[in-house]
Parts: sequence; structure tokens; C-alpha cells
Amino acid sequence: NNRFGLGALLALGLVLGFGLLVPATALGRHEKRPKASAQDQQQAATLVSTGTAALTAKNLAAAKTAFEDAFRKNPAPEVMFQLGKLAEAEGRIVAAQDVMRRFVQETGGENDGPDQKEAQRIVQLDAPPSGEVNVIGARGAWVTVDEHLIGALPLQMPLLMESGTHRIVVELGDQRIEEQVKALPGQTVEMRFNQKTGTV
Repeated sequence: NNRFGLGALLALGLVLGFGLLVPATALGRHEKRPKASAQDQQQAATLVSTGTAALTAKNLAAAKTAFEDAFRKNPAPEVMFQLGKLAEAEGRIVAAQDVMRRFVQETGGENDGPDQKEAQRIVQLDAPPSGEVNVIGARGAWVTVDEHLIGALPLQMPLLMESGTHRIVVELGDQRIEEQVKALPGQTVEMRFNQKTGTV
């Protein structure tokens, strides 16, 4: 599983190293999303506190609601980290590793802080066989996998999923496009969601 995280980081390094040689349109999908408003950040912080308390009390359903609501208001790395902790608590190790490797990437791979060290610990856990799924679609669309919110497009790297069939939903405004995908061990599948036509 770890080879995906290392490979993605190496690939990112190559993109950054040769960025001047790559057309801007090719790099557009890796641009950072705009920051949330101060009000949304405040509300998200309150929701994270609520979710953390629920997670400590092992009320995973309440923690899921709070963390996902917080992430929709402020899709920042610190909120993403909580989604990773929740996935680990639920026993979804591959899903936790997926979230944490994206957290590590978005925070620049720093390993000084406790959150970065915890993320690295989870990334290195033993886990079932997994494959990657690259989800491409409209900027700002929310992505859920098996009813778990995992991010907003554009994603910084392919999703890591436990081998098997998964249900992916891409949501933009009132429009939802849903499709199943089969993750294959050691392989990468690409899915392109077209919001105009509603097709995948």
C-alpha cells in the first residue's frame, strides 16, 4: 500500500521540479482550493470540537456527522485529518490511509507536528490489498465513497481503496452522479464525471 503514497509524492516532486515546462492547464487540477470564509472556519472549528468529543466517547455516528459537516464548511487539512482518525476508529484502514496520505501531501510532508506523525503511523499500518481510483470532474464537486465524504475536486492524488467494488458519488449543487468502481490490487482506475451530461 505504501508504494502508492511514495510514488505519488515522487510524481508531485517531478511536477513541481519541471513545472515551468508543463502547460498551465495540465497543472490546473492541482491548484489549491480557495480558503473558507472566517465564519465557515469558525463553525468548522466548533464542529471539529464536537466530533472529537464524540470520537473520544466512541460515538462514531455523531463524530462522522460532525466531521463531515465541518469538512464541507472548511475542507482544510486539519479537518481532513479528523476524517482519517474516524476511518481508523471505524476499522476502515485503507480508507484511513487514503485520507492521511493526502493530509501529509497537503501539509507539505512535514513530520515535526503530532498530527503529521500520527498520519505517518496510520499510512504505515498493515492493511488489506488495495488499488487506486483517480476521480476527475468539476472543480468544487464533493466526492463520497461508500457514503463517506472524502474530499472536493480537484483531488491532489488518486484515491486509495480496498480491493473490491465501491460506490462513488460526485455531487455539485443539486446534481449527484453515482457510479460503481472495482478497485484492483496494485492497479489504477480513472473515472471522469461529466456534470453537463451526467455521465461517467
